[in-house]
Amino acid sequence: MKKLFGIALALTALLLLPATKTAFADEEVKTLYAVEANSEGLDNATEQTDHALYEDAYGYIGLKSADNTGKIILNADAATAGKYELRIIYAAKEGSSARKLNLTVNDGATSLVNLTCAADWDTFMEYKVYVQLNAGTNTIIVGTPSDYDNDAVKTPNVYAIQYVLKEAAQISDTDKTPDTD
Repeated sequence: MKKLFGIALALTALLLLPATKTAFADEEVKTLYAVEANSEGLDNATEQTDHALYEDAYGYIGLKSADNTGKIILNADAATAGKYELRIIYAAKEGSSARKLNLTVNDGATSLVNLTCAADWDTFMEYKVYVQLNAGTNTIIVGTPSDYDNDAVKTPNVYAIQYVLKEAAQISDTDKTPDTD
């Protein structure tokens, strides 16, 4: 019964994820699930199964690592070069600890991302940022921040990365851009 409740909760959470089509230019949102990163795509990061959002098909990845080097390496295929809205879908419990991660796109500067938390680990959250992607394969790395210490600074559980091409008119000056380390 408890497992059925967990499955029902996970399915409900999936329904709350953003739609796979945008309302403009009929662009499709592409989703990269964190656990789909092959063995070379998980570097000191581990698949987690201890929350209701866990699903055998997709799961999620914890970035915690003893030496602060946990990361997920994902390859995003973009048909066209341009500014893309990148969404990080994650779970992070509210509390006194900050939830942060590093974000690097195509060997560019590493950005520190500060994440909002939920009241529990069983709620998906979404962080949006705009990044430049090249036509073809792009490498997106989500990793443990250098100031991770398991007490004051913790990481989220990453479920997926989504990306969609945005037209310049749709991106305002107030849209989020992460801090660069």
